[in-house]
Amino acid sequence: MSNTTDKIKNFDEEYIKITNGLIRSIADESISVFGINSFFKNIAVYAANQIDNIKLATKIFDIDERQISSHKKGYDFLVNELDKMCSIVNDEPYEVIKLAIFLVYWADENIFRHNYALLKQISLIESGISPKRAYNIINFKDTPLTLTKAYSLLISKILEKNEKLVGVNKNIKYNLQDIKDRLKKMEEKAFSVLDPVTDLPNRSKALEILQTLIPKGVSVMIILLTNYKDLINLKGLESADTLLIKVINSIKNLIRSDDMLFSTKKGELMLLSPNINETGAISIANLLLNRVPKDSSITEELKGYNKLSINIGISISNSNSTVTSMLQTADKNLKVSIQKGDNEFVI
Repeated sequence: MSNTTDKIKNFDEEYIKITNGLIRSIADESISVFGINSFFKNIAVYAANQIDNIKLATKIFDIDERQISSHKKGYDFLVNELDKMCSIVNDEPYEVIKLAIFLVYWADENIFRHNYALLKQISLIESGISPKRAYNIINFKDTPLTLTKAYSLLISKILEKNEKLVGVNKNIKYNLQDIKDRLKKMEEKAFSVLDPVTDLPNRSKALEILQTLIPKGVSVMIILLTNYKDLINLKGLESADTLLIKVINSIKNLIRSDDMLFSTKKGELMLLSPNINETGAISIANLLLNRVPKDSSITEELKGYNKLSINIGISISNSNSTVTSMLQTADKNLKVSIQKGDNEFVI
């Protein structure tokens, strides 16, 4: 990434340090008027510089207007609220508690979400994806793990050491616990590690789940868009990814409710089907090969390139199965199916 994006990261880290210092001084009951004034000065420097950094980044990378609008609203809100709170806190120092709560909520929306989404979009744009497509793939729903964990630690500290201050405002503990609970959910979501293009769980998650399903009986299907690289060369990466997403949607409409689909690598998917025998797995494979290539949304996307080639390798668990053995069998069968020709499966 560019020097501009590095600056955005660095200033967001500085915001966390500044807010961390304020929260710690509240929890330790060491807050002072001088400390409050110093805080407002530091946070004003952050806002001024970060606004300029984001403006420059959105201009350089031609960021989608929807993302730009989110940043404008967020930083306008920060500046306006800080202006109001500066006067309030100077008159009533205990109101600094409300300031700390506001800062955490603001970071939740703008640093944890919008700024992180902007950096991820820039990364996609640099890889050749259009700004509009990058926004549709990654927006404020995404959450970075490192910042989430950092704030979870801060909130834990103030909950543990803030008992005396809770008496000043009965709502503080409730508000902070709510933030902590939401951050925990965000952290759990970040651990799942979704593929940014397909929005499906990745290979690591698939292997983790496969390990738990083997004792109960499960089939592994490796589903390959065999001519995916040809599609990229002919129609471009963005069009090929759009087609891949439509293939995924078509597969989801055909599989069972307890089947699980994962993105393992470019143009390759993995389907885990629990509680299934060989006949059931064959039935699913035939259904996918017969229906997916004929899906109207897919044929429309292909247009002049009227050929979608899918191959499937399948393995069924037994009493001696391991994750490694099942993957090796499915991969071996996939290679044999490719040798047989387009739209074939081997079990």
